[in-house]
Formats: sequence, structure tokens, C-alpha cells
Amino acid sequence: DNLADEQNTDPNDYRLPKSEYDIDRLQRQHFFIKHLFESNFSCPIEETLKTGARVLDGGCGPGAWLLEMGTTYVNSQFFGIDIEAVYPCQIKPANVNFYQCDLMELEKLNLEENSFDMIRM
Repeated sequence: DNLADEQNTDPNDYRLPKSEYDIDRLQRQHFFIKHLFESNFSCPIEETLKTGARVLDGGCGPGAWLLEMGTTYVNSQFFGIDIEAVYPCQIKPANVNFYQCDLMELEKLNLEENSFDMIRM
């Protein structure tokens, strides 16, 4: 890519790589970060997650974090949003849902305002 190519692209184009290699890289990145921090999150929400929270992951990519959280916190509901459908559609916990949507157009999903206990970006 050169600067001329960059200037002639549609600003709405998905700019991140989405090959199988890149999806695998994002999965590995998830587990590396989890190992570094010894947790999937660092906010005081564990009790809420255990009893039932609504969690939104904006820019969820292949959904590794959501899949793990959904398996761990079965009483909570997890919503993943990404501009590209690189997440699993069939093999996932029942409490995890994925939506293909631009984060700048969330109103298309008709999600209730202020209905999430945690938002991860």
C-alpha cells in the first residue's frame, strides 16, 4: 500500500486484516492478554456476572473473550458486535449472541439504551 492508495479508499471499508491467519492471531492475543492479567477483566463486576449481567463487546472480532465469558458466567447475557462476521455463528454458548454491525450504527440493532452492566471495547 502507498499513500495514494490510502487516500482513494472508502472510509467505510474495513481496514483491519480478516484472513484466517489474522483471526488466529486475534485468538492468540486474547489468551496472551488473559495470561498477563490472570483474568478476562479487571473491573469489580464478578458478583454481577455470577448472578446475571448484560455485557456488550464492541469490536469483538472472532469472539474468543465472549465465548470464554459466556461459558464461565452462564447466568449472564453476552452480546458481540463487529463490522465483519468473523465470529462463530453456530458453536457458541446459548447466552452469547453475535451481530454484524458498524459500531457507529448501533441503533440498527434496537438495543435498549443503558441496558448493559459492562461494555468492553
